[in-house]
Amino acid sequence: MRFLCLHGFGTNNQIFKMQTTALRYELTNHDEHSFEFVQGVFPVSKPAELGSLSDFEEGHFGYYDPESPSSALAALDQLDAFIRSHGPFDGVIGFSHGAQLAASYIVHKKLEGLASVSPFKCAILFSPLGVYDSKEWLASGLVQKLDIKDNGCAIDIPTLLVWGITDPWKEEAHGVSLLCNPQTTYTFVHSGGHEIPGIGLNEALGPVTKLAKRCIISACTEAV
Repeated sequence: MRFLCLHGFGTNNQIFKMQTTALRYELTNHDEHSFEFVQGVFPVSKPAELGSLSDFEEGHFGYYDPESPSSALAALDQLDAFIRSHGPFDGVIGFSHGAQLAASYIVHKKLEGLASVSPFKCAILFSPLGVYDSKEWLASGLVQKLDIKDNGCAIDIPTLLVWGITDPWKEEAHGVSLLCNPQTTYTFVHSGGHEIPGIGLNEALGPVTKLAKRCIISACTEAV
């Protein structure tokens, strides 16, 4: 499968490659997968929590300004243009802000009737920061999260959602899981915080890899 990879806020492609090294190794151990990393263009100051993962000389980016509806809508259009030019992609892998963009894009395409089928066959989302309501952006210019009660199963593809028990945004991640089809959704809550299981959270890597493979197999089965 070919995966589109979207990094977290205030990071970059290189950091996301480091964060997902262990997972990508496990996923490609016996299967053919490729990963295309797409870097944001919205400049951001380096987050303090990155520590030695990055230095101040490297650029740090987001895909949009979270406080600006016009910036967020532009990011959806830019992502759509990138997929049309460089796709198709079978799946998407995102972390935090990148996972939020991925989920928002999938929901936007469905609720706006912009695609007869989902742009991806599956999604692997780590600590997504909720899903923005693009209809509300367009109608009133307000930044707000999508109402879960009125939009169940807005993400109707095999999806793996992973977050940490101490993640300060765990409620947002759980909220995204409620927008997914429960028949094709896998969730895993690890012992850490706002992070991706890997070298620093090794005990969660095995279970997450297993679920990711199940998600991928489910997507391949549905596509047949």
